[in-house]
Amino acid sequence: MARLRVGVAAFAVLAAAACASAGQHPGDSGGGSENLISSEELRAAPVTDLASYIRSHRPRWLQRNYQLSFNETEIQNVVVYVDNIVHGGADALATFMTTSAQEVRYYTPSEAEARFGLGTGNGVIQIVSRTH
Repeated sequence: MARLRVGVAAFAVLAAAACASAGQHPGDSGGGSENLISSEELRAAPVTDLASYIRSHRPRWLQRNYQLSFNETEIQNVVVYVDNIVHGGADALATFMTTSAQEVRYYTPSEAEARFGLGTGNGVIQIVSRTH
């Protein structure tokens, strides 16, 4: 009976550890979701522009996809939306300050195409501004 209790206790500890680490992924800051930067996280940001913050805390968002087309390999970049309006590519992030954003969300390529349409082959970074 004592062995059974030890086994159950060991299982409970392992299950709790697995649940605690389940939300953290490579490229995640550990302070939130893999695909969301909250207003709290932005307020605590050690840098002022979103490009620097995303490069250091969510670098996976900026990775490029290479897709073969009929004529050549096409490089697709992430598309940046600000309050649901196309703002440009990843370079547009440098013009947006962390203090100006309420939240920033990354949509995977499949999520982006479902929500924003074609031309979002590397995903979308959506910025919701504080003034929105």
